[in-house]
Amino acid sequence: MQTVYVGEQRYAEGTADKTTDDYTLVNLTASYAFGGKNAYEIDGGVNNIFDEDVDTIIGSNAGTYFFTGLRVSF
Repeated sequence: MQTVYVGEQRYAEGTADKTTDDYTLVNLTASYAFGGKNAYEIDGGVNNIFDEDVDTIIGSNAGTYFFTGLRVSF
């Protein structure tokens, strides 16, 4: 499990200085290695489990999303 805290951020809009809200993201990942010398590894996870809103002025907000992957070593 990973927790990411991002504090308030300042940005300029025209001549005004503004501040975004802080936010915390919670991510969960797992992996499993197998095969000779653990040559194969599968992984997956869920990012932004609690669907935390992120101010769009500082970046995109994909919401909760799932991912999987496969790594092969040789």
